[in-house]
Amino acid sequence: MSDIIDLTNETWDAFVTKGNFRTVIEFYTPWCRESQMMAEVMDKMRSEFPSILFCRSNMDKFYMDAMRLKVEGVPSIILLIPISMMLVPNGGPATQLVVEHIKGFVSADVLREKLKAFMAWENA
Repeated sequence: MSDIIDLTNETWDAFVTKGNFRTVIEFYTPWCRESQMMAEVMDKMRSEFPSILFCRSNMDKFYMDAMRLKVEGVPSIILLIPISMMLVPNGGPATQLVVEHIKGFVSADVLREKLKAFMAWENA
């Protein structure tokens, strides 16, 4: 997966709700300095973890998307894993599970370690 995908109301379901891959979503606002710094970190991580889908959502435009995942501030990062990747009997209507919610800016080193754990995470 190459570019960071900008999520919109039209693309949310395809990449988030119905997606079948590990997904990282950064919630940001263009005017927030910490969001700008986090975008640089996300770009580095995208090249280091090519099997993860990296997305971002502008909270100024798509606040309801953030509300779906209980995101209240920026920057925030949500790590999602598809239910289909887990051993969950009768998974129910949800197709994605929030594995972690990272609030505020984190360094590349911290995010790298979290993504390594995310890649190894499974419901045993």
